[in-house]
Amino acid sequence: MTSRRMAVSVASIGIAAVVAAYGAQGASADGSAAGVSADGGSRTTLHFTSKLDTFHAVDVAPEGPSAGDQYYIGSHFSGDVRGRTAASCVWTTLYRGGLRQCDIDFRTKRGLITTHGVINRKRDKVRLVVTGGRHAFTGAQGRGTLTPSATGSDVVLRLR
Repeated sequence: MTSRRMAVSVASIGIAAVVAAYGAQGASADGSAAGVSADGGSRTTLHFTSKLDTFHAVDVAPEGPSAGDQYYIGSHFSGDVRGRTAASCVWTTLYRGGLRQCDIDFRTKRGLITTHGVINRKRDKVRLVVTGGRHAFTGAQGRGTLTPSATGSDVVLRLR
């Protein structure tokens, strides 16, 4: 795989990861989508799409795709919520399509949501774990999916 093809593939996956942090239904423009879970706690599902703003790849030795290579992504998203994302990913192996670990932060007007995801093939849906947040999202937990598309990513995030 050429460095250019890898960068484009990585960018679309990174964008997808950004989108995955927000879920599918019931959110308002300010990011407040509330419902009630079976245990009586509150839950929020957000859905949005992202568009790539910046992409920077870091190729460590040996030259070309290898474990330890990294990439950084900045994007903006809209849908149930609007905001910006920052993502950093590292290749841990290239065996059978590769394995990448990504940390993705989603910043909205109401606060920050932090996520972590693992990508095990270049076109797979990314499964995200919500690792926390700030302001309105302090103590956030949950899960999400990020699905790469030709122009960015579609994200669904279920918070509890």
